[in-house]
Amino acid sequence: MSAIADAIKSTGEDLKKQLIESRSAHEEMYKKIIYLKAHVNKVIMVRPSEIQLKKNVRSRIDEDSHEIQKLCESINKFGLMKNVVAELRLSKNEDSYELICIAGHRRLTALKKLGKMSEHIPCLIKTYDNAHQGDKIGAALSENLIREGLACIDIADGYRALKNNGWSSEDLIKHFERNKKTTAQYLRLAELPDDIKDTIRNHNEKLTTRVIFNEILAKNKTPGEIRKAITRKLEIKKPDLSHKKQNRINERLNAFFEEKNASENEKQFVIEAFKYVGTLK
Repeated sequence: MSAIADAIKSTGEDLKKQLIESRSAHEEMYKKIIYLKAHVNKVIMVRPSEIQLKKNVRSRIDEDSHEIQKLCESINKFGLMKNVVAELRLSKNEDSYELICIAGHRRLTALKKLGKMSEHIPCLIKTYDNAHQGDKIGAALSENLIREGLACIDIADGYRALKNNGWSSEDLIKHFERNKKTTAQYLRLAELPDDIKDTIRNHNEKLTTRVIFNEILAKNKTPGEIRKAITRKLEIKKPDLSHKKQNRINERLNAFFEEKNASENEKQFVIEAFKYVGTLK
């Protein structure tokens, strides 16, 4: 009988402990939400692990890229030099919250790579209602535009998102300090089919912004024409000289060396120059 009584007592104590812990957690959450709401539009110290990385105007971040590696080295040496920006999203009953990264995805990626997610970092807290979603996109796009390596497709999609949220072409021109023609090109680029945009994004070394604007969009109107122009651009290869032509060049070089009585160092210098410009393999 005492065993049953002990079991009941133990169960009661466990339930009491759970209730106390639950109430304590609820109180802590309430305090945290009050604190965050009081610091909207202010910079506070937050653990990176609290900030969620969701959709970003930069479509992809290569964690192993040279850019991220350099950022990791900088953070290790100097610490985080600039705050991130996070949107505070409250649940309907305001009994829970999320912090969503708006600007600083690269910095958070580097911190994660360095294993520094539990350290405190400076974070600007923002809120955006449905009428001001464009402001959020504009903040993220502005942040990324001052960084190197943002693909033209990502900029274009960012501009389109802003247009969809009520921004005019004039707003884009003024906010991002672009001229009218460039802004129109980005908006045109944003309307291309996804397969074309994916191709551009996956070959950004060859399909630079200059190439896309001056050689592709300027000379082609329809998606079909643009698709063909991109294919032709990607198929261009360095001319491959035939074996026979290579031999002929070597023979003429040897005759030239003999006529000029060239030294071995001079011969080697000329041969390296020909290889450098692609005339010789």
